[in-house]
Amino acid sequence: MKKNILVFIYILFILGCSQDIYFDYVYSNRASGHSLFYSEEFSSLKNEGDVIEYLWKNYSYEREYNSDIWKDPEAMVKDRAGDCDDYSLLFVNIMYVQLNIKTDIILVDMNSSSRAIIEGGVINHVVVAVGDSIYDPTNGRYMGEISELPYKIGYRYSFDEIFR
Repeated sequence: MKKNILVFIYILFILGCSQDIYFDYVYSNRASGHSLFYSEEFSSLKNEGDVIEYLWKNYSYEREYNSDIWKDPEAMVKDRAGDCDDYSLLFVNIMYVQLNIKTDIILVDMNSSSRAIIEGGVINHVVVAVGDSIYDPTNGRYMGEISELPYKIGYRYSFDEIFR
C-alpha cells in the first residue's frame, strides 16, 4: 500500500512539473522572436507615462476568443487594437526604440484567490516591468513596485528574450 501511495505521489509530481514545463514552452514561444518597429508616432514620447498615455488614447482593447496570438508591434500599430499581450509588446517595443530602455514582460494571475500558477493556477493578464516598477499598458496605469504586486507572477520574459 505504501509503495502504491509513493508511486501515486511521484506521478503527480511528474505531471505537475511537466505541466509547468509545457506552459513555459507555450508562452515562451508566444513571447519570443518578435521584430522591433519604429513609427514617427513615437517621436514625441519622452517617458513611460507618455507611452502609457499614447497607448490608452490611440488603441482599443480587442479580446481574442479562439486563439492567443501575440501580435508584432507593427501589426498592433496597423490594427489599432489588441489584447493585453499586444499592448505589452508594443509598450516594450516603444520603450526601447524611442527611449532606449529595455523592459520585461510579466505574465500574471490577477485572480488573487486562485492557486499559485505552479499549482495549476492560470495566467490571465500581461503587464510590463520597467526596472522594479510595474505598468499595465492595457488599462493605462502604473501598478506600483514589483514587491507590492498583489498578483501571482507566472513568468517574466526579458527584452532580449522577446526581441531576438
